[in-house]
Amino acid sequence: TYKLKDRTLVCAIVRDLTEPQQTEQELRKTLRFANALIQTSPAYFITITPAGKITMLNDTFLQALGYTAEAVIGQNYVTLLIPDSDRPMVTENMKTLMSKREPRMLSEMTVVAKDGRHLLIECHCCIMPDAQGQVEYLLAVGIDIGERRQTLQQLQMFKTIVENSNEAIAIRGADKSLIYINLAHQKLF
Repeated sequence: TYKLKDRTLVCAIVRDLTEPQQTEQELRKTLRFANALIQTSPAYFITITPAGKITMLNDTFLQALGYTAEAVIGQNYVTLLIPDSDRPMVTENMKTLMSKREPRMLSEMTVVAKDGRHLLIECHCCIMPDAQGQVEYLLAVGIDIGERRQTLQQLQMFKTIVENSNEAIAIRGADKSLIYINLAHQKLF
């Protein structure tokens, strides 16, 4: 308020906050949705700072590793989760990503769970820059390919046994069409 002669004047600034509040609500809704996608995904999500510290793991990855978020947040990723034999390779891959020579990278790596189990992971990594273009964190999304690898090895072993068998082997489909015959079958017929 201001006094001017015998009058009191009021100076006020009025601003409509409806639009910024709606924008903020929409942003919060989008963030909740993105977080729900990450936390409920069957894929593993992890974020790592340029210094190598873990800042986030999704629930799926935490369950697979047997850790709580409190036990891993702030810990060094390489020291905590990577076996000694793989540390040089993983460290070099992280340096390559963090230096922005490669903005994205696909690799296979082994991580060690709390109970000592080794998980073979196909890992898709990318850097996430801040507003100034500097690396804010590395985002890695992975899937456990250990079971798939084991199944493929077993199938390869079975295929080798069938191909080298002295017994004639033929495989037919549900429609009775011939799908496969081994060498012994070919020689016999």
